[in-house]
Amino acid sequence: MTVDGLSSYVVGLNQIGLRRAGYSLEDIRRLKEAYRVIYRSNLTWNEVLTRLREAFSEGPAAQFYQFLSTTTRGITPERRLPPGATLKLRTGPAPDTRLTARAG
Repeated sequence: MTVDGLSSYVVGLNQIGLRRAGYSLEDIRRLKEAYRVIYRSNLTWNEVLTRLREAFSEGPAAQFYQFLSTTTRGITPERRLPPGATLKLRTGPAPDTRLTARAG
């Protein structure tokens, strides 16, 4: 996990560190899926644990369930930006940026 140094909130997976540690792209994809179940699924805690146990029974992502089902100290929350705080990328055609001369 990557944690914001100022707020101490989780901001995402450390994908660069995972790649450097030799995790496969499939392992990283599964870790990302498990991360989304934990932080972005809007499930209750028991539902999160059930989903992790059922969907991630092997590989590195299975360690999320092993740890979270036995922890007594809780977990660090995710830093989420309020809706509208991020910029949406334009998906339509690019605007015409050519300069045009106008008389007058």
